[in-house]
Amino acid sequence: MGVPIMSVTEHLTPAPSSRTTALRPSRSDGGDVGKSSVLGLPILMAGSLAFALAAFGGPSEALTPVLVVSGVVGVLAARYAARLGEVRQATIFSLFAGFWLSYSALIVGMTHNWYGIDPDQTGGALAIFLGSWLVVGLAVTVASLSLPAAFSVLLGLFDVALVLLLIAAVTGVGWLFTGAGVAIALFCVLSMYLYLVSAGPSSIGRRLPLGPVLVADE
Repeated sequence: MGVPIMSVTEHLTPAPSSRTTALRPSRSDGGDVGKSSVLGLPILMAGSLAFALAAFGGPSEALTPVLVVSGVVGVLAARYAARLGEVRQATIFSLFAGFWLSYSALIVGMTHNWYGIDPDQTGGALAIFLGSWLVVGLAVTVASLSLPAAFSVLLGLFDVALVLLLIAAVTGVGWLFTGAGVAIALFCVLSMYLYLVSAGPSSIGRRLPLGPVLVADE
């Protein structure tokens, strides 16, 4: 008498373990932050914190090395996100990697007069730089609408900071730099929040809301 095929396959097929289920927690607020965020979010925290402190009038000597390291790690995070198929997260990490690295190059180059920019043209050069990245930031913000709303708020704070810095570069109004520092500080806090969701204890991460997806993929 033969052994039923169904009974054999039932024994060969492993039952889903509680560990597998725990790695894929269900959320009711639009999704999760992505596996690549474990690598990418710390560089957002480090870069934004250094940027905010400099905007508040802190010593700017430490800004460039922090931004360079954040930019390099951001490139790695973007590549990791792309390999995982997390395209929008890869775009976000690429945005900040490019901004941190190019801002570092701009500040160091202008400090040592590598680009031959006249002192009275410094504000205009900075305005062109900030305006270019503002356009990119706005585009990425729109693309992030299909992610949990926390990501859109994060990018919105970055856009606000760029707008304030752009106006400050053109007008020279000092309090706008402080306002940009506040926006970047809030950006840093939200980055820490998202990191807790992605890498914190599951009992905490699953309870922290990310907000709804504003534009769902078809």
